[in-house]
Amino acid sequence: MQAMAFTDATVVGITLLMLLGAVGYYLYHRIDMLERKIGLMENILLDLKVATEQTLLASSEPPERDSGSH
Repeated sequence: MQAMAFTDATVVGITLLMLLGAVGYYLYHRIDMLERKIGLMENILLDLKVATEQTLLASSEPPERDSGSH
């Protein structure tokens, strides 16, 4: 009977350890995916900002004049 109780406790312990490991991996994977998504959004916003600034700078420059072509 003593050996059976040790075996049951071992099985329960291993099962709980595997369950905790699976939950930890799931949470780690979710956090990793969120970080990737946030990084992608940051890159998109940065690209939009740079493109907008370049467009505004290009439209605010005075037009070039041809000098000496009269």
